[in-house]
Amino acid sequence: MNTISYPQHTNILYLEADVNYTIFHLIDGRKVVSSFTLKKYEQKQELGAFLRVSKSYLLNPDFIKNCQRQGNKTLVELSNGKIMQVSRRKVRLVKGLID
Repeated sequence: MNTISYPQHTNILYLEADVNYTIFHLIDGRKVVSSFTLKKYEQKQELGAFLRVSKSYLLNPDFIKNCQRQGNKTLVELSNGKIMQVSRRKVRLVKGLID
């Protein structure tokens, strides 16, 4: 059986999907690549508080700096300055973070 190992969830800014790989973006700027899909990590209990804002991103809510609407787009800004667009089907998920 395959074991999934990953960095401590308190050190993860966000996870990014890249085909059948997952890229962990850490608070110190490092990146760690895993050969498991983002869906596999989304199902992990330790990462249960993370927000799936689109098919490509799983965000750590502890590092969300700002959330705003611009026209018909919803954008989330992380503490490192990275801005990501929330998919229209996931807007309800982050609606509580918007004003």
